[in-house]
Amino acid sequence: MKKTQFVATIIAISSIFICAIAWADEPPQERVERFRSGFGLGVPYGVIGANLSFQINDLLEVNAGLGTPGEGFLGWAIGGRIYPFPKLKRFRPRLSALYGVVGVVTNNSNDDILDVYEGPAFGVGFIWKFFRRHSIDIDIFYTTEEPPERVNGFKTGEKNEYFFALGYGFHF
Repeated sequence: MKKTQFVATIIAISSIFICAIAWADEPPQERVERFRSGFGLGVPYGVIGANLSFQINDLLEVNAGLGTPGEGFLGWAIGGRIYPFPKLKRFRPRLSALYGVVGVVTNNSNDDILDVYEGPAFGVGFIWKFFRRHSIDIDIFYTTEEPPERVNGFKTGEKNEYFFALGYGFHF
């Protein structure tokens, strides 16, 4: 638990530092592509999968993801993102609120997935455009959702409150 909190703190501090540098150095972006499709790992991608986002205006974006956490299970997520800072050329920090698959229950002996559980996830992160239409997405999510106490006779392990998400996006 302390290791997870330490990693989350390092990522948050690094994100703030990167944001401060990007905000000071980069001029506003001139052209906006409203749609973004991508693939990656984490809550926005249905654990392992793809997502599609639509930017409503300069501040709001809706997001939906579909993927698979394991064989025979469907992962999904739907929600929105807020971009509270002005546009930057390559870097945009954001806040996310999603609802979908936030965890899996595995068998301790062979790591087979027994079940998935759903709930809300709130995150902070950023999008970094390394070309005009290509980007990297990095987020850390927090959820209070707890795994079920028993699944098919197996007792579940400790809950995981923090989730990292990493993905690639194409803007069009």
